[in-house]
Amino acid sequence: MSNKKINIIDTGLGNINSISKCVQFLNYDFQIVNNPSLLEEDCKIVFPGVGSFSHAMKVLDSDGWTKSLRQEVIEKKKLFLGICLGMQLMATKGYENDEESNGLNFINAKVVNLKDLGCKKKIPHTGWNGINSKNKNDILNNISSLSDFYFNHSCAVVPENENIIVSTTFHEIEFVSIVNYNNIYGMQFHPEKSGDAGKKLLKNFLAL
Repeated sequence: MSNKKINIIDTGLGNINSISKCVQFLNYDFQIVNNPSLLEEDCKIVFPGVGSFSHAMKVLDSDGWTKSLRQEVIEKKKLFLGICLGMQLMATKGYENDEESNGLNFINAKVVNLKDLGCKKKIPHTGWNGINSKNKNDILNNISSLSDFYFNHSCAVVPENENIIVSTTFHEIEFVSIVNYNNIYGMQFHPEKSGDAGKKLLKNFLAL
């Protein structure tokens, strides 16, 4: 198990209370980071977020997070986990509300509304759903195929490379729910709000 500190990013884009409590419950040393310069220390990075893709990227760009995250995650290869909007912002482009926005470009992917993927069910997709393993990954160790996780989103990540897809989920249509590209992980659902299965999944990441 790595003893690296967990840095939980707080950009004001969502409530970080739940993820902080979950990491604390799992007995990992963490700090809440609201300044990108603090990412320069040896650490793993957890980036939760909710809200609009375009607004979030404006915040990241204006506050210096975009440059810092690309340096620490892409160049220095620090372990990174994006949760919900945090996962979506890893993509190359976002197309929320018919507005094109540049993302962090950690993975070659686009973010589109579930309706544009053919979903006719109620959006946002809010509630509990299972995940379907697509590629073997240590992040899924000891996770039952019957486990459900908590979702609350209107958009989904569509990667160019299907090999980075760890799991998918059905909400009338199939969408990507976990990705992994080298040191970069993303979860569309909220593991910190997903009971014991979510805690196991988060612990799998923290133990990498």
